Parts: sequence; C-alpha cells; structure tokens
Amino acid sequence: MAQANDTPDVDGGLSDDESEGSLPFAGVTRFDTGGLPPRVIDYGSSMRWWAVERGADEGSPIGTDDLPDNGLHSLIDTLPRATTADVAWQHPVTGEWMQTDKHNAVIEPSRAESIAYGEDADAVGDGEPDFPGDEALFYVPTDDYEIINPSQFLRPLAEVLQEEGLADKCFGEFRLRRSGGSVSADILFDGKHVEHPNVDEDRKPIVVGMQLDWDFFGDTALRMQGVGMDFECVNAIRNITDTEIVKHAGDVEDRVDWKNKFRSLLEEIDLKVDQLSQLIAEASERTLDVSELPDGMIDDYDSILEAVYAYAGLPNYIASVAAQNCRSEAADPFEPTWWDLHRGATYAISHDGRGAIGGGGAIDQYNRIANDMLANPANIADTVEERYEREQAEKEDADLGEEGGGFAEVSQAFESVKDRREKYNKRQAEIEELIAE
Repeated sequence: MAQANDTPDVDGGLSDDESEGSLPFAGVTRFDTGGLPPRVIDYGSSMRWWAVERGADEGSPIGTDDLPDNGLHSLIDTLPRATTADVAWQHPVTGEWMQTDKHNAVIEPSRAESIAYGEDADAVGDGEPDFPGDEALFYVPTDDYEIINPSQFLRPLAEVLQEEGLADKCFGEFRLRRSGGSVSADILFDGKHVEHPNVDEDRKPIVVGMQLDWDFFGDTALRMQGVGMDFECVNAIRNITDTEIVKHAGDVEDRVDWKNKFRSLLEEIDLKVDQLSQLIAEASERTLDVSELPDGMIDDYDSILEAVYAYAGLPNYIASVAAQNCRSEAADPFEPTWWDLHRGATYAISHDGRGAIGGGGAIDQYNRIANDMLANPANIADTVEERYEREQAEKEDADLGEEGGGFAEVSQAFESVKDRREKYNKRQAEIEELIAE
C-alpha cells in the first residue's frame, strides 16, 4: 500500500443518479442553416475540434449539423431554476406539523408543478421516490437566503458577449448534478488561443474562456474564473484567474453589476493568454531526468513517473493515469519536460478525476498541483522531496545509510529546477496572479 499520498483514492465519485449529464451550446444564438463563419471550418479553430470531439468527421467540413441545437440564449431557458416555498417541521412527540418563518424551502418549480398535477414520478426522477417532495426540494436555508437563478447572470453575460464581438465565437457546455441544483459550465471563445514558440503548425489549439459554477445548496451562489482547454488531448487547464464569488445574501441585483463583472473577467482572461504562452514555453525547455531519482521511489508504484505524481500530492488513481499519458506523449519518456508532466496531470484529472469541478473540493486541489508543475516546478520538487524523505524516515526497517543516499538522490534529481528558485521568487507575484490559490 503506497504511503506517500495523504489524499484518498476515492473522492466522492458520482453515482448514476447524481450525474445529470451535460447541455452543450454553440454561439449566443444558434447558427442558422446558411452555414458557419469561415473561421469555424478552419483547421486552427477550437470550435471545429470541439465538434470533432463531439462526433463530427475529422476529415470532412464542419457544418451546422455537427454543432448543438442550442445557442446560449435558448439554453438559458432549459436550465433548472429555483423558487421558495413555506416549510414546516414535524413535532417528534405529537406528530403535528409546525410551520416556521425562520426558514424557506428552495424548490425547483417545474418539479413541484409535476407533483401538483399528478404526473408520473419518472418525469422528474429515476423511478418512484419514497418522498415525492424530495424530487422538487433543493435546500432549506434561513430566511435571509436570496435565490440567484441562472437567467439573472447568464442573460447579462450573453449581452456582454454580443457587445464584445464574441457572439459567434462562444461555445461550451453546462454540466448538471444533483437534479440540476448544482451546475458547472465551461464557456470557451474560439480565437482566444494560447500560442507558444516551437509549436507545430498542425497542433490543435489551446483555447481560453470562463468557468461558471453555481448551486442551490450552500451559501455560494456563483463562482467565476478563467479556464483553458487543450484540444491536443482535450485537457482542461483550470484556475487560470482569481475566483470571483457572489453569495446568496443581500439584495443581489442592487449590489452586483453582472455586466461589469463579466467584462472584467474577459479582460483578465485576455491578460492570461500571453502569460500562459510564456509559462508553457519555459516549461517546455525544462526537463526531469527520471533516471536520477532514487530506486526506492518506485517500491509502491508501477513506474517512477507514477511515483513522482503521487509524491506531488495526486491520489494514486490519478497518478497512474497521468504517468501513462506522460509516457505516451513525451518526446523522451525518460526525460519529460515539465509541460509534459503538467499535461499528463491535467489529462488524468480531466478524464478520470472523481468529484465535482468547482466549489473548492479535491478536484480543484488536484488542478492546483497540475498548475504548479507548469508555473512553479520548484515547489513540486520540494513537495516530492519532503514526502519521500518523510516516508523513508517512517519505515521501521529502512537502513539509515540507504535512507541518506535516497535523500541525496531525490534532491539532486530536482537540482536544475531548484537552481531557478530565485527567478521563481521574483516572479511570484505574477504566478500568484496567474494561478489562483
């Protein structure tokens, strides 16, 4: 059993009934039958490669039939919303139901309507529920909780995208969980692409956009931040800006100017494109010679790369997938670049991560570790060295001489990135601005 990892392998994986699937869209309004903008058909279009990932023929021109039926505007009306209802509690002794003014029930109105008119329970859930009201109920908060429905901020976002000339360039999906009471969305912008030196001309693009997360179960109404998507391997690069949070409290419409918030986020995303380009270029020039790492690191793992990912703080199931991807994609699997290491981590997190995206959970922590591999590998070197040394010291049957040798080896292996620590420290303000902690 591997000991390097303080993070459990299973992080709240979703059951089938908790995952509601995704709602994709392209454009603020649906592209008409007259065809697509020429840019979308071009090889360098991220919307084109998104369509291919969704099943379009890579060798054929992309048409409107290859894109979702919904634009952002029409999709807004299909998203679950919430309203309030009176709530009561049952007295444990008398069994009498006692109404209260201290709390409100936050419910989904269309499901409540289905119950009222006796529609089949299958229309609102998976089979006949023990308590039909549970299908409509999201949350029971205090009476100062203010609902923020998705139309309140998504319609201003659509207006901003039209004003900024992004109406026909936006695309993405809304991922629904917990009967639609929790939503995470990626809204990407074709043409906002990260370029870096020495990239192959036929490389698929890295596109940036925004990630929106909201739910009706807690005190956070909406979290918004920048996100990137690498279509070479369909990896998400998350947390590329600071996270803006709007809570379910106070008079939201009076205190929040949604259009200004989205304009500010778009400006910040534009600033990150050049910074990401610089970070990728630098990470592509720095390598890790895995042959210099101590033999003891592999004792509990299938490969030395898996050990590196695990000691860096990723759970074992993520570390295994990341190592396989890094080995298969790196030009030299025995001396991968830090860009290769980062891409391996983001691939594993994007495709195999267990847990919800957004909301500050374990997945967000894994993405911060992946971002450190790109922006600050010296920090990853410190983490790997510290955890390896601690594990060796805790092994009761370890030979002291061998321990010392192992410590020296792991430190030496990361010497090249540690030598640049002074440079990293000078750039810390920039890194902290780029990678939201």
